Amino acid sequence: MKQDNHLRAAQELRATQSRLIIPNDIRTYVEVALGIAQHYISYGLARQDGTHPDRHAGMARTLRERGHPEVADALVEIEHLRLGRWYGQQGNGEAAERCDRLLDVIEAWALG
Repeated sequence: MKQDNHLRAAQELRATQSRLIIPNDIRTYVEVALGIAQHYISYGLARQDGTHPDRHAGMARTLRERGHPEVADALVEIEHLRLGRWYGQQGNGEAAERCDRLLDVIEAWALG
């Protein structure tokens, strides 16, 4: 996928996510958050480092290797929130708010 398409996908997913209803749609909300993060990170790595990961596995490691540990930490936390919502519904409202804050960090880095 081309760099600009990653940005467009992240923005489209974020718009879709904003229409979900919390707590009813928490699983979808957090799942979409992970997709948004992955697209923003792909865009940010291409823009800032001229690299593009071939797959999403190992993305946090790639970020750390390239000197972006705060973005890696945000991604890992979203991944953990996703697992918690996929297999349970602990802290639904808090999980959505935390995802939003983590996505803000990732988005600011990617666009910065």
